[in-house]
Amino acid sequence: MDDSTISPSLFHEEDSKNEEELNSLHCTSPKLLHSSSSNLYFLGNDYGMFTLSNGLTIAFAGPEFDEDEHFSPLSSFASNNGYRGCDLFLSWEWPSDIHQLLPPPQVAELGELGVGVSEGEEVVGRIASSLCPRYHLTSAQKEIFYTRPPYYCHLMGSKVRFTRFVSVGRVNSEPKVKSKKWVYALNLDPVITMSDQALEQPLEGATGCPYLLSSIPNNGNNMVNNIGPHQMVNFNQNISSSSILPQYRNQLQVF
Repeated sequence: MDDSTISPSLFHEEDSKNEEELNSLHCTSPKLLHSSSSNLYFLGNDYGMFTLSNGLTIAFAGPEFDEDEHFSPLSSFASNNGYRGCDLFLSWEWPSDIHQLLPPPQVAELGELGVGVSEGEEVVGRIASSLCPRYHLTSAQKEIFYTRPPYYCHLMGSKVRFTRFVSVGRVNSEPKVKSKKWVYALNLDPVITMSDQALEQPLEGATGCPYLLSSIPNNGNNMVNNIGPHQMVNFNQNISSSSILPQYRNQLQVF
């Protein structure tokens, strides 16, 4: 990739204190995190996960993310003892299959925004479904504002988590055009301070995991618990509805 096309991954924390706090953050390599001010962090161009002093956890996959080299170490955070999901996942690329499980009018909305059903990177969806972030934020490639209805996924141990996908527009885009909106503010309690009951509270309009169809193994046995509304699944095997979240069982269609 030409360096001229690469934008750095930046994160702004409202109440960052000082360089000492920055140095205490958990990173996967020395180059992932630098501070250009007291509250603007340069994350790097490849990948990582770190925790701020207030407990907020942030994962990212930048423009130099390499699937062969970086996917396993990034997704492996989800297998750590005590992992309960992360607060934010920032990705340079859009995930593929973001349209899956959406009703036709919402798929058409994506098309109107210039997002084709075959666009995006499959590996980004795999990371998101592994880490189960509360918010998955992206921008760089599409440069449009879009919010998908939330979807649910499962951590190891079958705990349910809900993710909201948000794309923001290019900085300084037309401020009055909704599809170009480039500012998105969040006020989050860190996931480590929340109960499982609160984290598993169903969100209105939620679907199953949109990345399921691209990752179902041939035997169809282990991925069924991610199935949600508006999804039609073709399996050669019988499916037990006991492995599907109760609120979605009646909406599953098998043919």
